[in-house]
Amino acid sequence: MTGAGGRDEGVTGAAGGRTGGEAPPDGLDGAPAVVASWVRAQVDGDVGGQLALSAPDVEVVDDGRTHLGRDQVEVWARRARGEFRYRTTVLDWAPDGEDVVVRARLDGDFPGATVVLRYRFTLAGELVRRVVIAV
Repeated sequence: MTGAGGRDEGVTGAAGGRTGGEAPPDGLDGAPAVVASWVRAQVDGDVGGQLALSAPDVEVVDDGRTHLGRDQVEVWARRARGEFRYRTTVLDWAPDGEDVVVRARLDGDFPGATVVLRYRFTLAGELVRRVVIAV
């Protein structure tokens, strides 16, 4: 189970309560706006929003598979939405060199029931150029 799959039952910030759609989850306070917005779009199932925040040559690596360009990323995101039901808790984020790393806990009906994922974002200006999702 990696980060994109399934229907998210909502986002919870690291401190607890469910967050509204107008603000990023607590764990993303202070994160670059494009990263917070991309995570929010993923959680909300807003594939169009994710694509709008992605560079034309975006690359997403998830479950050992690489998806190149907006067309492939759209197929990946739409297919992955139906796999499992889960709730996302954004734990924190940190810069790592030129990248931004977001940690999130997913609790759901997938094997193992809980997993903490790392989303490593590489940005190209105000757009997401690359996301690597890993345990």
